[in-house]
Amino acid sequence: MRRLRSTLLLLVIYGCASAPPQLSPEAAIAWKGTQVIKALDTVRDMAIAASATVPPLLSTATTRKIVVYHDSALDLVHAAPSGWLRIVEVGLEELLQDLPERDKQLLGSYIGLAQGVIRGLQ
Repeated sequence: MRRLRSTLLLLVIYGCASAPPQLSPEAAIAWKGTQVIKALDTVRDMAIAASATVPPLLSTATTRKIVVYHDSALDLVHAAPSGWLRIVEVGLEELLQDLPERDKQLLGSYIGLAQGVIRGLQ
């Protein structure tokens, strides 16, 4: 139940997001990047928290995959002025497919949230 409430809260926060109309084009791009980064941070933070439990809910290998993807995606968001939304979305899809089934069940809603944020901004 707690996980459901957290997911719903994050959906409300991120799902209703649209760039303020008074922003310049450059600022609107930066605003979108910030929204995606926040969603990716949530995925990374959940993976780290799940790995830190006793016993761990996620393996070190899975957590490492997520952290490495997170770092790469953030580098891409900061470096590319356009086109990064689709690349980050494809990367999330590939990350999800690469996870063991048990880990998909644990992190699927958080990855789905990040995918929803990206789709909402395209």
